[in-house]
Amino acid sequence: HHGHTEAELGRKFVENYGWTEIFHADRLACGFLVLGPRTAYPTHRQAAEEICIPLAGTAFWQRGNRPFAPRPPGMIIHHPSWLPHAMRTSNDPLLALYVWRGDLLENRQVLG
Repeated sequence: HHGHTEAELGRKFVENYGWTEIFHADRLACGFLVLGPRTAYPTHRQAAEEICIPLAGTAFWQRGNRPFAPRPPGMIIHHPSWLPHAMRTSNDPLLALYVWRGDLLENRQVLG
């Protein structure tokens, strides 16, 4: 969940998105992701396997071609390597813990 630019995803997104990394090693990183209310994180994928755990706020998550589904705080969400995924918030902001494991050097791809 590294920094996105306004040119890449638009002003509304970058004003309602934040992250901080609390640990980084060669093949493991973890940190926190924040999405403001009514914010869509577009479909993306990365080489690293990703585990997300919402800590506050119920957001809607999409994995692959499946429909968006609500994921409450405490639910573990797993994205295998290169699986397209997206998330969006409604009226509540989202705070989530993320863990990336594997190839951290391969850049993520924003798909939509």
